[in-house]
Amino acid sequence: AAAMTATNERFNEEITRLTPESADSTILWLGSPSAVLLSAGIEKKPIKLHGNKVFKKMKKHGFALKELRNLPEAVADPIAVFRNKDRKGNRSILTELKTENGNFLVTIDLGSGPDANLNIVSSVFGKADDSVLNWLEQGLATYINKEKALAFLDNHPAPIAGNAASAELSRVTNIIK
Repeated sequence: AAAMTATNERFNEEITRLTPESADSTILWLGSPSAVLLSAGIEKKPIKLHGNKVFKKMKKHGFALKELRNLPEAVADPIAVFRNKDRKGNRSILTELKTENGNFLVTIDLGSGPDANLNIVSSVFGKADDSVLNWLEQGLATYINKEKALAFLDNHPAPIAGNAASAELSRVTNIIK
């Protein structure tokens, strides 16, 4: 836990200093995968996030740099982890960190080439909830924190009673329980 706290503090300091000019030469570290991430299929290799990736994703998805505060801790203790139907060696991590577009989803790919000994963050953005429900329903989760997942579903915008989304929400709630 102490190592994660140190990693988290260092990450928070680094994002306060991150600028578009320094991004290309900046590498942010999210530490080693937690026991949860290891159990969800992420390999035991340090997690690396390129500074320029942060700015690319901010531009594309419209979140603020400061919203990434505490990302290492959020990734280490997530709501859920999903495998990708179409790609091997890739996991999507649903965190409790929020942005306007939903909770942050962090995609991690197994490194290759010079990064073969690392896990690489390939994407980070606020995820609207519906695809997450879909993934839960399709059984793509490799880890679910039951308490956090139920709280996440509770915060899901209340659908009109009796519509398909409402039915899906109750099916997913039952899957989690």
